[in-house]
Amino acid sequence: MSFSQKIKEEILVLSARHCCVCHKSKGVKLEVHHIIPKQQGGLDIIENAICLCFDCHADAGHYFAGHPKGIKFSPNELLKHKEAWFKIVREHKILPAIKSITGNISKLNYKLKMQQKVFKELIDHEFVRKQELGYFIYNTSHMFISLKVIIRSVDDVMYPRFYPEDYTGITGWFKVMIYNTYHNGIELWLDPGQGRKAIIDKNGYWELLEDRFDARLQSSEYVGLDTKMIGQIPYNNIIAIEARGDEYASEPHIYCKFANDGQPYENIYYKSFGSPENYIPDMELDVEKMTVFG
Repeated sequence: MSFSQKIKEEILVLSARHCCVCHKSKGVKLEVHHIIPKQQGGLDIIENAICLCFDCHADAGHYFAGHPKGIKFSPNELLKHKEAWFKIVREHKILPAIKSITGNISKLNYKLKMQQKVFKELIDHEFVRKQELGYFIYNTSHMFISLKVIIRSVDDVMYPRFYPEDYTGITGWFKVMIYNTYHNGIELWLDPGQGRKAIIDKNGYWELLEDRFDARLQSSEYVGLDTKMIGQIPYNNIIAIEARGDEYASEPHIYCKFANDGQPYENIYYKSFGSPENYIPDMELDVEKMTVFG
């Protein structure tokens, strides 16, 4: 005998089709595993069932306390992993990943539900209602309940500890300024306080400068610009939102899949600084006209 279809379905729903050990979304590449092996008297009941990806299932399936290499998953540890992950799914309303849902309609429904969640939990609706028409054209980030958010990978195991200074690549969690929403997700301002200079010519071609004191900033051929680097996270990469933060960081926490080459962004682009006092909005720089002047 094995688990009934009813028990398998319930475990898959409770785990949101994520592995209870590594927390990765695996779509259909999952097993419902016996925590206590049947050979040791384990029963086909939901209390003895856990959702595991193929890799973790391979490790758990060969558990032997006297194994000479590594520390395999014990039944007691598996039970704790199961309980901890089910709690995370409940509290953060984690949904099955898009890749486990077939069809464009399902993908669209997920996007719209997450969009509603962002607008409900991250927008300061009372403040928005009090502002004059057009205010947010020049002050996009003011619509949010917080100017900063914590972006957290669903696979991160470091939070709230900091990553080592010599760590290369994007860290699994970081604090950043939230900038705006767009048709497909949220936008983050990635380099506040350290944005790069750019020069642009009369035809709209522009170059991002390595040196903030580049001599060409004084040339009559170009206009100097301060830039903002903007990262776009699609709603489909957002898994859960913890709007009130936690005891370590009170800013909203946004849990994401770092699904694009280890990053949560589907696109990164640049804008020139505007001037709210003079009713000048930030202006997007045309990526097709990005160049290196000779």
